[in-house]
Amino acid sequence: MSDDPRPIEVSVRDQSTSGEVVGLEFTPFRVRLIAACEGAFARLEAKSGPTHNIFAETGEVLFWLYAISNFDGDPPTIAPSFRWARDNYGHGNLLHELHYTDRGAMLPFVLGKTRLGALPVHCWIAVNVVRPGVRERHPERLAAYNRFIAGQPVITTLRAEFTRVICGDPLPAGYADFEGMTAKDFDP
Repeated sequence: MSDDPRPIEVSVRDQSTSGEVVGLEFTPFRVRLIAACEGAFARLEAKSGPTHNIFAETGEVLFWLYAISNFDGDPPTIAPSFRWARDNYGHGNLLHELHYTDRGAMLPFVLGKTRLGALPVHCWIAVNVVRPGVRERHPERLAAYNRFIAGQPVITTLRAEFTRVICGDPLPAGYADFEGMTAKDFDP
């Protein structure tokens, strides 16, 4: 891919709402970042079965997602919850575990209300303290993480954030509660 600054049209499937295909224009540099993130998603989705550790693949998606959100030098547009997750993956902290999200995957099940054979998925864990004895530098991001993505499926939430970031959509309602907050707002 050349470094020609002319925009390239890219088709993106809006997975957060209607599922329709949206045409967007990006510079070749941003297209490379998006392609790298899509490659990371492919590796994550290929390895996300119940017996696999997805730590490295999840961290890779988070890093590319941050790069896409920060590519033009403005403050990053990645949601504070995902920025917190990305920062903590960079320090080696595991923030997901395997969950059975559909009762059809376990006994007892209720006929007509559950799917038989549903596979477990990796979900973000709720976090109070990541590193005991270490003061959290961004408690507002941790609070956003716990409020918006803890307990949710990893791949689903990452895909929704990826779509939001590349489409330039605003943060979901509720994130405004955390804007402008600093560690001082969380001091006892």
